[in-house]
Amino acid sequence: MLLFDEVDLQKTAINVDDFFQGDYNRLQRMATVSTLKATSYDGVASSGTDNPLEGRYVKRAWATQVIEAVTNSIEACDEMSKTILKLKYQKHFQTWQIVERVNYSGAGYDNLRIRACNQFADAFEVVAEPLLGENSDLHVYKNINEDIEKIGNLQ
Repeated sequence: MLLFDEVDLQKTAINVDDFFQGDYNRLQRMATVSTLKATSYDGVASSGTDNPLEGRYVKRAWATQVIEAVTNSIEACDEMSKTILKLKYQKHFQTWQIVERVNYSGAGYDNLRIRACNQFADAFEVVAEPLLGENSDLHVYKNINEDIEKIGNLQ
C-alpha cells in the first residue's frame, strides 16, 4: 500500500512552472502595491461600512503571506533544488545561465529542474495549505485507471 498517490513528475513540474509564471508574479504585485488612503471630497477619511481600503490591506497581507510560504517552501528543498528554484523563478535567469551555474549538461539540468519543482510542490502543499486550501497542491497525479487501460489496448 502506498502512502501517497503516484505523482506525474513532469506534469507537476509544468504546474509549478505555470504557478511561478502566473500566480507568483501576480502575488508579488499584490504584495508590493501601495494602498492609498481613501478620502472624501472634504478631506476626511472615508468611513463607510463597505471599506474598500480595508479589503486592499487584507489582500495585500494575504499575498505577502503566500509569498512567504513560497520562500519557506523553496528553503525546505535540498541545496541544488533551492539554487535552481531561486535562479529560475526569483532571479529570472535564462536556462543557459542556470546550466552554467550548476555545472550540469542541458539534459542533466532538466532532470534537476523537474526534481526541484517536485520538491517545491511537496513543501508548498503543506506550507501554503492554511492560506490556499486545496489550491496549495500543485501536484499532478497519475491516473492508474488510464495506465491500466493503455496496457490493455497494447495487448
